[in-house]
Amino acid sequence: MRVRCIPSSPNWLNSFYIGNLIRELQAQGVEFDLSGDESGDFLSARWLRQNARDVDLLHFQWTHYHYTTLNWLRSVLELIKFVGKLVLARGLGYKIVWTMHNYMPHERTYPLLHYTERFLMARLAHAVIVHCEYGRYLLRRKLLRRGNLFVIPLGDFGPYLPPNLARQAARERLGIAKEALVFYFFGSIRPYKQIPQLLREFATVTGANLRLIITGATLNDALRTEVQQLAACDSRVQTRLEYIPDAELAVYLGAADVAVFPYRDILGSGSVMLALSTGLPVIAPQVGGLAELVTPACGILYDPASETLTQALEQSRSRDLQAMGQAAQARAREFPWQGMVQELFEVYRKALR
Repeated sequence: MRVRCIPSSPNWLNSFYIGNLIRELQAQGVEFDLSGDESGDFLSARWLRQNARDVDLLHFQWTHYHYTTLNWLRSVLELIKFVGKLVLARGLGYKIVWTMHNYMPHERTYPLLHYTERFLMARLAHAVIVHCEYGRYLLRRKLLRRGNLFVIPLGDFGPYLPPNLARQAARERLGIAKEALVFYFFGSIRPYKQIPQLLREFATVTGANLRLIITGATLNDALRTEVQQLAACDSRVQTRLEYIPDAELAVYLGAADVAVFPYRDILGSGSVMLALSTGLPVIAPQVGGLAELVTPACGILYDPASETLTQALEQSRSRDLQAMGQAAQARAREFPWQGMVQELFEVYRKALR
């Protein structure tokens, strides 16, 4: 079994999800075609023809970057070329597996074009993977895909993470009092994650002992400026708007009491699973796959249609966060990473039949 994972350039191979996934599948006996440069993120008709006898399966993780540009017409042309290469791949005998991480790209620049691409991917893939039952529902209801759908939840990140720094040591390093109640957001900062809303709603929650930490690189300068301006209005807020290496992330996770992810929409979230894996309870909206993953024992979910993030933040002040943290880690352990890898291996085998 020889597979090409797309994307697979060095940056992606060093990422937590793609990197560990490929390494564990290699341990199962799967061979991967790894280009070793940026071309590993894309397909070419020439490559498809040259490797038709050597590579059995193409596994697409994210697809919107294959066709999305700053110009609508050019994006249409790029989508036509991308779909043409998928049709060529099928004609040459490649099997196609697609993991639908999101129903639509988070930056919905061209809604109709994105829907067209998703609809065609649902037609052309031999097998489609989602991380939650809601994803399967969307594939069936919105994209009209019925067969060879596989729900494989994200696995527990715990075995691959450095240990969190002890709470007291972490807080001393960050200059946070031991009695403070610390809310923490981490991950890339993009519009759909609604960090400006988090800052506005946190500002309405009174309490001198409350702290909010936000870390992660912003998508663009405008969003960075907005976050900085809002954070500057509240002395209880601490930000670090850049990529945080794993060793330093462990310090922030060790200092936090609860992770907050006010996403607009989501199917599966690596950040939420990471928080649970490290023993942090989660505050998040009751949307998409989060409603399936986060239980009342390990988190607080609010309905965006009838409840506010402010209410969830307030509610956390009366909860036993230590017990919730233990439940969070136990919840993550219900989804072992090795189990996820084994299920994906079986999907590959089924697609190749």
